[in-house]
Amino acid sequence: MLELLEERDEIEVSLKCLLSKYNINDFAMIENKSNHDSDLKSYIDHIELKSKLPEIPLPIFYGKIEEFSNFKNQFVSLISDNKELTNDQKLFYLKAALRGEAKLIETSDDTFESLFSALEERFENKRAVVDIHIQNMLKIEKLNFESSKGLRNITDTINKSLRALKSFKLDCNNLTNAILVNIILERLDKDTRKAYELSIQTKEIPSLNELLKFLESRAMVLDQLGNTPSNNKFKKEFQGSAYKSKNFFVNSNKGNHVIKKCILCKIEHPLHKCYKFLKLSIAKRIEFIEKHQLCKNCLKMHNAPCKSTFLCRECHKPGHNSLIHLDSKNQSSITPSNITQSNANFVPLESNTSHNVNSERYSSSETQSMTNVGATLTSNTKVSSNILCTAQFLIENEYSQKIKIKAILDSGSCVNILTAEVANSLGLKKERINSTISGISGGEFLVKNKITTNIFNDSNDFSRTVSFFILPKITDLTPSNEIDISKINFPSEIKLADNTFHIPSKIHALLGCELFFELLKTEKFRSYDNSLLLQNSVFGYLVTGTLKGTDSYFFSGLILEKDNLGNSIKDFFKIESFSGDSTCDLDESKTFEKQYCEEHFLSTHKRDETGRYIVKLPIIEGKRSALGDSKEIAERRLNLLWKRLDKNKTMATQYKAFIDEYFQLNHMERILDSVDPKSSEYYIPHHAIFRPESTSTPLRVVFDASANSSNGVSLNSILLNGGTVQQELFSTISRFRTYKYAFSADIQKMYRQILVDESDRDLQRILWKPNQFAPVETYRLRTVTYGTTCAPFLETRALKALAEE
Repeated sequence: MLELLEERDEIEVSLKCLLSKYNINDFAMIENKSNHDSDLKSYIDHIELKSKLPEIPLPIFYGKIEEFSNFKNQFVSLISDNKELTNDQKLFYLKAALRGEAKLIETSDDTFESLFSALEERFENKRAVVDIHIQNMLKIEKLNFESSKGLRNITDTINKSLRALKSFKLDCNNLTNAILVNIILERLDKDTRKAYELSIQTKEIPSLNELLKFLESRAMVLDQLGNTPSNNKFKKEFQGSAYKSKNFFVNSNKGNHVIKKCILCKIEHPLHKCYKFLKLSIAKRIEFIEKHQLCKNCLKMHNAPCKSTFLCRECHKPGHNSLIHLDSKNQSSITPSNITQSNANFVPLESNTSHNVNSERYSSSETQSMTNVGATLTSNTKVSSNILCTAQFLIENEYSQKIKIKAILDSGSCVNILTAEVANSLGLKKERINSTISGISGGEFLVKNKITTNIFNDSNDFSRTVSFFILPKITDLTPSNEIDISKINFPSEIKLADNTFHIPSKIHALLGCELFFELLKTEKFRSYDNSLLLQNSVFGYLVTGTLKGTDSYFFSGLILEKDNLGNSIKDFFKIESFSGDSTCDLDESKTFEKQYCEEHFLSTHKRDETGRYIVKLPIIEGKRSALGDSKEIAERRLNLLWKRLDKNKTMATQYKAFIDEYFQLNHMERILDSVDPKSSEYYIPHHAIFRPESTSTPLRVVFDASANSSNGVSLNSILLNGGTVQQELFSTISRFRTYKYAFSADIQKMYRQILVDESDRDLQRILWKPNQFAPVETYRLRTVTYGTTCAPFLETRALKALAEE
């Protein structure tokens, strides 16, 4: 600042010289030098202060209720109370400060006041904030061992929650202090709890502040000591495995440990640090340990039971050292030397070892077992039970969740196949195709869809992206009859790819030659009677071969993908010759079910005074009385739903808004529990599918009409489907070529525009309660409900009737 003043004086002297040179005598700035000096000084001070302060960032709000109060105070101080800003500028800053759920809030007026009021209405909830902070204190995790991080987490959580509660004028008293002290003590580890009890010198109720100060000081001490847990188990393991071991002795003169020489390399170090031992394969290590009669747990020589309490780092089980742990990755090291009496039914096969095995028989049996799958032939002849190569693996659905399925591995198939049941459950997008696959005797099957997804093994160290053709069914239950394996002793060191290979079960998939040989590994076992072969794979050991017994089915198949050029040309000309005048003929190729649903609709539907359609549910004749009690499971599902909603306030708010709208639109009605239905009733469970990243429908409510009642019968199981009323999408798209103009529209809540007849509404009961602790209320859905089997038919048939009328 002094430098600036000196520079000012120099400039002033120069100006005086110039003024005197040109005879100019009046210059106001020079006459008021003292005033200007003070003004300049204050201006320079202001500039310096402004240059030192960093820019204050705009507060951000992500939609968490407990953070709104702090956000509001900061935003009001910085933006709302700033009189230099216009309302449009304040609105811009407010929108820029919102993130996540808060950004989704809409208002009727695009003004600052309306948006800020909407935020206050949504997030300024004193009760909810208090509940959150109390739950945060109650849900503090218990410490298993002392650590500064864990102790500070406790103190920070308590202080943060108490500070927030005090902002609502909820101060602590003696009772709350005693309760909080008890909660905190229950969350402490044994060593910290013991140290605190020893620090208390009186029998009075301890103070919360004193406890928090003790925890802070304890955390500082642990930081200085390096957070070493005083774990008694750790001490015992260390003492038992080192100081009490026969391989160590104490030299009182030097105070250090003298270690016996390694039994393998004769150098002074323990066996588990021997580089020669570590270079051996796991099988060779086991062989060496057994040869020298060492303990498999501590790798030392002793006669008494091993006192080491260490667990294997790989499987976390006692009884063996981590260096000799066998799993699916290292089972290649299994050799005849470590085959115990318990698995003496099998002998390992090695590529460089000759065995007394009939090579011709081995080749034919293995090839046969690898190519069997596909068609089914019934026979009553007594034959041996053929065991097909089956494996269980994980397949990924649309939510990236992994589902376990069972598959046949078939080197004779050119394609991979998945059943329609599994494909539908995955929820993945299907790709439309038009291919033909052929099996035994030239049998052909038309394939219209395929999906692409990822498969994994149980250990997640193998994954592949696979395309599956979708077929209704691959084969019957495999095997057809249960196989007795009680007399078979499998090697204990191996993991089977399918531990239910002997039990008749559904086959969900088929993996063909594209993946077959990639899945196989080199290790294999052969039973001594040559009847069974265990072949290692990425999924585990595959079991294949033949066992004597009675089996009434043969499974044999060779599946080839077949593109019929003639059919393709025929389909091409069929598409090109399409006429836009064709209409959907309901009388063609109707099944009995479609015919019944059509007649049922025509004879039962009607319209009310407003013109709205009223329809009856197409129930299978005589099946309505088969429904059991469904209220109990619906109530249980409702309680589970509220446990989810309590953990996600955003989802809870949207779910309640959905139910409220359903009721306000008169799409459902409240009924009293004392009112008995005129006929059977069914309670539909409901749940939420929540995708916060979706901008259109973050919450979707699902009505589960497939939930079984007490006797295993669901609402959907007694309803008829009705089939498809509208034309196929391809026909609709093709007709766009024949007209110059096309009109499309979206019908809002289309299903719910159609009323269900009052006699059927008791089949659409639901349970609801506004919060977890409120009494359960019973409602009836008055409109067609998505989630029921017949809903698509009733909706499209009513729309067609409207067009006809």
